[in-house]
Amino acid sequence: MNYETIIELSNVTLGDCLDMYKMKNMITIINDGRIINFEKEENK
Repeated sequence: MNYETIIELSNVTLGDCLDMYKMKNMITIINDGRIINFEKEENK
C-alpha cells in the first residue's frame, strides 16, 4: 500500500513508527533519511 497517498509521511513521528510496528507489525522504510513507506514485516 502506498501510504504517501493516505498520510503526509514528512509528518510521521517516531511514536507513529513504533505504534505501527507494535500494533500492525509494519516496518518503516527509510531512504536518504526520509520515510518513504511502511511494509508488513516478513516473519522468517
